[in-house]
Amino acid sequence: ARKVIPLNVFSYLVKPIGKKSLLEELEKVKVHLDGIREKGRLLEKQTALFRESRGEQIGSFISRLMLRSPTPEEWTDFREISGIPGEKARIAIFRPKEGGGKSEKAFMDVVEGLQFKYNCRYSMQAGMMILLLAAGESDDQQARFVRETAETRGMDTSIGDTHHFSELMDSFLGAFEEAQETAGPAVLK
Repeated sequence: ARKVIPLNVFSYLVKPIGKKSLLEELEKVKVHLDGIREKGRLLEKQTALFRESRGEQIGSFISRLMLRSPTPEEWTDFREISGIPGEKARIAIFRPKEGGGKSEKAFMDVVEGLQFKYNCRYSMQAGMMILLLAAGESDDQQARFVRETAETRGMDTSIGDTHHFSELMDSFLGAFEEAQETAGPAVLK
């Protein structure tokens, strides 16, 4: 019996085993296993809530870039929850082409197409489809690939320049101005 204690055995039976003692021990095992299952279900729920909360935090952060650039603390927090490396990024704004179909589905297709190559996060808040791209290869190569990916999915995109995080609002404003120039002032209604 002493040899099995390190194996996390919480009970044992001594021969001869009576029906009553066997049923009591089986009930203890059932209660123990039910407790483990319940802890697993709670952990799954907490994980799902964390993922949902993480997505909301990322979306909220990106949407705030319309109003101001992040503080160093906000950027550090964002990098921790999003996995975006480095200190530089750029913003891209997406909109459906004329007759482009469902814009949210097309945007998610664009995001999916870009995520295999670039470290990026997105937001679909306040009626806007915004993508934050971590700085990587040359700006021109990245912009060309983003535009081509959007084009194949029936989307137009406007891309701001790469900026240090403390100037990310400038990247958003650049993308916004490009969107207005190419599609008119009503582009982001």
